[in-house]
Amino acid sequence: LGLYKDQILSIPLSATVAKSYFPLRDEIKQQAGVQNVTVTNAGLFKGYNMWFVKNFTSKMDVGLANMVTDNQFVKTLGLKWKTEPAAGTMKSRNHVLLNETAIKELGIKGNPIGQLLGEKDEITGIVQDFHFTSLQNGIKAMELVVVSDTTNILNFPGSNGVLYARLDPEANIQEKVASIGKIFKKYDHEKPFE
Repeated sequence: LGLYKDQILSIPLSATVAKSYFPLRDEIKQQAGVQNVTVTNAGLFKGYNMWFVKNFTSKMDVGLANMVTDNQFVKTLGLKWKTEPAAGTMKSRNHVLLNETAIKELGIKGNPIGQLLGEKDEITGIVQDFHFTSLQNGIKAMELVVVSDTTNILNFPGSNGVLYARLDPEANIQEKVASIGKIFKKYDHEKPFE
């Protein structure tokens, strides 16, 4: 798969937790048995946003799956770096990560780091390919936009995010899920914990 799927708890989020997302995230992360936490604007294997960029050589449109996330996504899901961003380079929303398939499909020659994607997005890192759709669909070209404040993911009308918590393999899964469910209900009184 190219990612660490075992012991990952996926929690759908909605706008009702946007105001209290950081306390929710921090309280879950502080739980014994939780190794790390991340959030994205779309669930893995469930769908994604798409945008089109011109191939660097042919100028034909290339579809890129687009996911907005925080700086813990790669670590939490156990993705592997092909080229890790240099320290301090992920300073704005315009610094993006691509997967290996995106580099190939975009026809990027030479070192992709520092090259512009579209008019303003700068490629700052490359993750090894991983499955984010069904295995039958194969690996698609992907752009990861890493932002410092992921509450905006939840603030758009009709937008939902997904919080991923990586649990310690030694943790009692049933107890940990029940504990996280109680924390979730403190911050979201409207949506069921699923």
